[in-house]
This record gives sequence, structure tokens and C-alpha cells, in this order.
Amino acid sequence: MSNLENLTSKILEDSKVKAEEILQKAKEEADKILKQKSDSAEAVKKSFIDKAMAEAESKKARIISNAELKGRNIKLKAKQQVIADVYSKAVEELGNMSAEEFKAYLKNNVESLKLSGGEEIILSEKFKSVIDDNMINELKLVRSNDNREIPEGFIIVCKGIEYNFTFEALVASMKKELEHEVASMLFQ
Repeated sequence: MSNLENLTSKILEDSKVKAEEILQKAKEEADKILKQKSDSAEAVKKSFIDKAMAEAESKKARIISNAELKGRNIKLKAKQQVIADVYSKAVEELGNMSAEEFKAYLKNNVESLKLSGGEEIILSEKFKSVIDDNMINELKLVRSNDNREIPEGFIIVCKGIEYNFTFEALVASMKKELEHEVASMLFQ
């Protein structure tokens, strides 16, 4: 029986070796699959992190850009307010001109119109008492019966057309052409 025992022992030994080889291969295959899945999970994790970082950078850039835009708008609004205040001050200063200066202003502007005579003049409340009937007659004008309140200055009515020489209209007409110059003087 010794041969039979040897044979059985040999078969058992070979089977053990074969089983260990199979187990080793299975372990290696499992380790390989585990490493692939781990690498794949790491790649997915990195992709998510990269995507989140890119989105965060994009959001940060948008927030900064939006803040810069709001800052520019606030600055622009402040500059526009300063310019508007300058024009308001100009209208106010014109309204404070002396009686003699207003008479010269009236005479120069009426003469520049080259009127035929008989046109109506509407004076602002402040200057109604400054311009007497002699000056109105000298300029070949007629004091209007129109009692509306107008800003400082005067309006000439000629055949239904109004020539507006109020100080607000004067400053408004010059505003477009002087806007760049005024802004550059104020904000050098």
C-alpha cells in the first residue's frame, strides 16, 4: 500500500499546489481589478474636483467682474451727478446776473434773430420789472399776455414759433457740445 499512499500523497500534494496557484492567480486578478477600480474611482474623484475648481474659479471671476461693473456704474453715476450739479449751478449763476447784464443778453439775442417786429416776448418773473416798455418798443417787441411761469430768462413768440432763451434752455443747448470738456476739467 505504500505505492497507493505515495500516489495519494502525491495527488494531494499536487492538488494543494494547484489550489494554491489558482488561489494566487485569483488573488492577483482580484488585486488587479481592485487597483483598476481604485484608479478609476481616483480619476472620477479628480475629474469632479477639477470640475468643481473650474466652476468655483468661473463663479469667482463672475463675482469680481460684477463687482467691478457695479463699481464703475457707481463712479459713473457720481460723475454724472457732479456734472448735473455744475449745469444747475451755471443756470443759478445766470439767474443771478445783474439787470444791465440781462438787458445786454436780451438785446444781443433778439437782434441775432433779425425779427420783422411785433413779436411777443414772455419774461420770467424776476426780469419783468427789469425790462421796461421803452426797451421792449426799442426792440420792436410786444409784451405777451401769456402769464405762464417760465424759468429765468425770456421766450420770443414769432408766428407760433417759440425761441426759448431761458437760462435752462441755454445751458441745455450747450450741454452736448461742452459735456466732454466739462468732464475732462472736473475729472483730470
